[in-house]
Amino acid sequence: LFGSLRSLKVEDCRFARLPQALGQLSSLVELSLAGNRVPFQPTDQQALAGLVNLQYLNLHGCVLSGRLDVTQLTELRELNLSQTQSSTWPMGVMQLPHLTHLDL
Repeated sequence: LFGSLRSLKVEDCRFARLPQALGQLSSLVELSLAGNRVPFQPTDQQALAGLVNLQYLNLHGCVLSGRLDVTQLTELRELNLSQTQSSTWPMGVMQLPHLTHLDL
């Protein structure tokens, strides 16, 4: 279902958890979860790691309780982590070859 979906914006929805199906959207190039205030769980991190075609990831306003790992997101060009309450540098961000925009 939605196997060819390339862009998804799920903003300000007040989710308690991220949808588990998110990790199955392997064709996603753009993902915005801004304003959801969802505390990221280990399963959410695993779902994001599977989105290897992502070029744009917006987590503005989400609650990152642990260290975000973007190591697998090698196509990432833009990453927005503003207002995430994160106090650690995202793991793997310095090795992203195409990253042109980083908002912390």
